Amino acid sequence: MFYRQRKYFQFLLKSSNQHGVHSPFVYQLVTKCLYKKIDKNSWKTFQKSNNELLKNFKNKNLISSHKKMRILLKLIHYFKPKNNLEIAGSLNLGVIALAMNSSNSCVTTIVNTPTEISEVTLNRKFDCVYFHKNQITLKTFNTCLKTINNNSFFIFNDIYGNSETIKNWSSIKNHPKVKVSLDLFYFGVIFFRKEQAKEHFKIRV
Repeated sequence: MFYRQRKYFQFLLKSSNQHGVHSPFVYQLVTKCLYKKIDKNSWKTFQKSNNELLKNFKNKNLISSHKKMRILLKLIHYFKPKNNLEIAGSLNLGVIALAMNSSNSCVTTIVNTPTEISEVTLNRKFDCVYFHKNQITLKTFNTCLKTINNNSFFIFNDIYGNSETIKNWSSIKNHPKVKVSLDLFYFGVIFFRKEQAKEHFKIRV
């Protein structure tokens, strides 16, 4: 607990809000997505479904923090990704599917095993890839890179979970294909937009 509190305090010292952002793409994302009020009906539906999963499966890898749930919901609703991959520790972790409210969206949830991830990423493209806690590994990340398009984005849950996830997050955001990274403390988000200059942001939400 003290470890996370210390990391959060360090994060606050280095992070900024929209006034410290000079990238138009990121400024729009911060002001029109992360700092915008969430739709009440979408929030209630998402919260109810997530709470049911927490109760039924008692799995701590699900998102129990209301703040984290709101951030995830905002990101998904803002970008509206159609083809999505969720990499979980077990198949009962359909968190990102709960955030999808469009019949045009598809979510594939898999367990992070070498065989399954190789099969599901073969000749496929994903708009969004969501990594659950403890699934943030460089090997899995590199495998998923072959599924991206220019507008794809990856969401990493709990990048400050431990020293290993912090180290992996640092390597991931500095990868040559990554153009923009957002450190939201609760999540790490990366983008591959070739038209963007490479920049890293720490944003308070």
